Amino acid sequence: MTSEIDFVLSSKTNLTEQTIKTYKNNYNKIRAIIEKNISECSEKDLIDVIKDISPSVNSRLTLLNVIIVVRKTFNIGIDKLDKYRDELFLEKEKHTKTNLKEKNNTLPSFETIKEYIKTLGINKDIKRYIVNYLTFYYCLRTKDVNLFITTRKDTKDINVSKNFLIVKKTEVELIINEYKTQKTYQQKRIVVKGKLFLEFCKFLPINTYLLTGSDIPISETSLNNTITRMLYKDDEKHLTEADYIKIYLKEINNKPNNLIEIKKISKNRGTSVETLIEYYNINIK
Repeated sequence: MTSEIDFVLSSKTNLTEQTIKTYKNNYNKIRAIIEKNISECSEKDLIDVIKDISPSVNSRLTLLNVIIVVRKTFNIGIDKLDKYRDELFLEKEKHTKTNLKEKNNTLPSFETIKEYIKTLGINKDIKRYIVNYLTFYYCLRTKDVNLFITTRKDTKDINVSKNFLIVKKTEVELIINEYKTQKTYQQKRIVVKGKLFLEFCKFLPINTYLLTGSDIPISETSLNNTITRMLYKDDEKHLTEADYIKIYLKEINNKPNNLIEIKKISKNRGTSVETLIEYYNINIK
């Protein structure tokens, strides 16, 4: 007999292997406590179970998402769950702003990361240089940098679930189809004209992935750690791409006419201007 979670997931055709695994793991945490199907429980009991499982707002939101997906599949009401989710989002926003303010005071300076990237260039650490250059100066997310190196001549179809780094004579064009907010912002196109960046890209083997050096992409489960290990290391711990954008935005926050730069970052990252201003406490000048 098909289990409740397997039945739910069978109706979701666009989920990745990792997402399916996450859904099942969180479903099983809930199921182990309630000892019956989620569809058979009241909203109040499910909210109580979420609170018992974890004190973390993020964890509670993840668990709540599984419950809502299950109940929607069976056309069961979620009014109380929706209200609880709104409460959690408000709590998360409050914590995020507090943590961001504290983190900004401990992160390395803009100049420190700039010098780190410059050193990578001097040492001809090509792959690490490209990853850091794009992540820092263009504020790209981890998934954006999972790039397939090619040329325009070798590229037959750019409208596929793949991110391209197209090496041209005087510039490099990034065509990003697979990223976190793709459904909202569609395909992203970014032109990079940095002289050293272009020179390094021309050294890369054509029709291979940047991170693997072969025609086989890196696994989704390894992507984040692989990128993070290439970024600047501070006090024995590597920074993350989220740290990089905090440092970059903190720098432009002090500059005049910074809205122009904010709009560029919004376009490159696939994030609304409003989100950047609110989340990172930007003062528009």
